[in-house]
Amino acid sequence: MPSLQVSSNVKIDFQEVLKGFAKSEVSDLERFMKQLSILIARKKVPSLSKKETELIKKINRGLPEKIQSRYSKLLPKSVNHSLTETEYQELSDILPMMENLGVERLKYMIELATLWETSVDEVMKRLGIKPPPAIYAE
Repeated sequence: MPSLQVSSNVKIDFQEVLKGFAKSEVSDLERFMKQLSILIARKKVPSLSKKETELIKKINRGLPEKIQSRYSKLLPKSVNHSLTETEYQELSDILPMMENLGVERLKYMIELATLWETSVDEVMKRLGIKPPPAIYAE
């Protein structure tokens, strides 16, 4: 099993690291994943141009933590049809922000795909970005 060397004399097994992350809040994990995506991109593409770096930062930009956290709490309640009227309105206010963020993110991925002369799917693969899960209304 791979391990993570934290300092010259401290190694932690990846499974232990994952156990620690399992205890984290979703917003903390999302923030970590954004930073990890940038790190992965840097490792896969040895030297990025300034433009590529800017695009990757924009792709990984999210909503303010407070809004993202609230969205992460309201979404499961919405799927389970257990939102209060106030929560429904709050989610209704957040959804356009999420949609705009998604549109902007896609625009930047298209621009990066053009620079890299590849597809958006390949850009997502290189950056470790997975499409969001589909949520169906009943």
